[in-house]
Amino acid sequence: MILQLFVVVGYGQKVSNITAEQIGQTIKISYTLVSESECDISLYYSLDNGSRWIGPLKRVSGDVGYKIIGGNKKIIWDVLSEVDQFKFEGVIFKVQTRLNDFKEVKIGNQIWSAENLDVDHFVNGEIISEVKESSDWFKFNLKEKPAWCFYNNDSSNCIKYGRLYNYYAIANLNSLCPRGFRVPTVEDWAELMKYVNEDCESIRSESDWINNLNGNNFTRLGLRPSGARDATYASFEGLQKDGLYGVYPNSLKEEPSVFYISPNGSCGLSLSDFRIGFSVRCMKDVNDNHQKQDCLPAPIVNCQTGRGTYKYVYSWAAVRGAISYEVTEDGGVTWIAANVPNGPETHGSATAIPSFIVRAIGSGLCKIGANSKPIGCEVIIPSIITPNGDRKNDEFIIPNIERYPDNEVQIINRWGKEVFSADGYNNTTKVFKGTGCPDGVYFVLVNLNDGDTPIKTGNLTIER
Repeated sequence: MILQLFVVVGYGQKVSNITAEQIGQTIKISYTLVSESECDISLYYSLDNGSRWIGPLKRVSGDVGYKIIGGNKKIIWDVLSEVDQFKFEGVIFKVQTRLNDFKEVKIGNQIWSAENLDVDHFVNGEIISEVKESSDWFKFNLKEKPAWCFYNNDSSNCIKYGRLYNYYAIANLNSLCPRGFRVPTVEDWAELMKYVNEDCESIRSESDWINNLNGNNFTRLGLRPSGARDATYASFEGLQKDGLYGVYPNSLKEEPSVFYISPNGSCGLSLSDFRIGFSVRCMKDVNDNHQKQDCLPAPIVNCQTGRGTYKYVYSWAAVRGAISYEVTEDGGVTWIAANVPNGPETHGSATAIPSFIVRAIGSGLCKIGANSKPIGCEVIIPSIITPNGDRKNDEFIIPNIERYPDNEVQIINRWGKEVFSADGYNNTTKVFKGTGCPDGVYFVLVNLNDGDTPIKTGNLTIER
């Protein structure tokens, strides 16, 4: 695999001086982070000039992840441990920052953010789609996918009013708010109103409201008339007239609620619509009272082929409220701490585990979360080999095939002629190297012979 330099871009006002350097089969990205507060850092790449970002990348080390302080920084990406192949023509990278700091205001026993939320990704680094067109907004809501937009699709509105988020972004378990903060619930808003004795002027900003409806903002919370995206037509309504603030649900199945500030000066809680685009305020988890659905939710686990000591690496997205994770390799008889080879949400194993399970560990009232679904390492048929003698992707390596010793592998050319077959394919003594086969596309059949899995098929390209 030949690596070459490529364009690297950084987004966000806190990242500058980004450079890239090839070091063997890794890429070192250097950057300068200017911030007085700790930041979360994620790395992404794009193959289409930024239209679609892939990431956050997991096989990274260095100044990436949580609680990164300002200064000259570097990230090392182990490319081939995360992707089978990588072409660098036209590739760009993004260093994503997320500030772990808010302007805060204390109101009674609560601590709130003093500004509307302005982020384009969840706390785990997952990017949220910007959705401009009305038809697309409806599609995202219909498919229960998270989305955001600027009011009137004008980024200048973000300076005062933040972004608008759909229900599925607000209710997402990955959390919109930075670590240590959360989206307020119905109970949180009710406690706020009780403390201010239902005085709407005390939480309304002192400017930007039309018809002389500016508040006295006694609490310094300063809720703004940021408008909303309408449920019926996905149009934009209410800027400088009213504000609709999203509420975190107790269950994804319950009808959404909203905290409203209306043009007539009133405010309060009301039922809402799944299709609306809301503003968001965050509040601090003073007592680790984290967002909860089934206390701590079950992690969603993936399996990848590893390297070195750990031939298999299991990974999962961070669970809000978790302080650590436990895993079981024997179906739940024994639980052990995750050995975190590639970060806090990973576990490595020298052998494949047929039924690997993870659970989150919290604090306070929620000690143990729900178990993940059992998962093994899936057999995946690669789509290309490049047997040019450079010892990189020269052989047809089928991840996890060794878990099924009774397997049968057959490779057929475009004319239906068998060019390779093997019983007990094992990626070492029994492996296809493309010998005698010209460049082109071949058909692959893999029968695991486990009495359960259907025959797997796929196309294999040989390209020298």
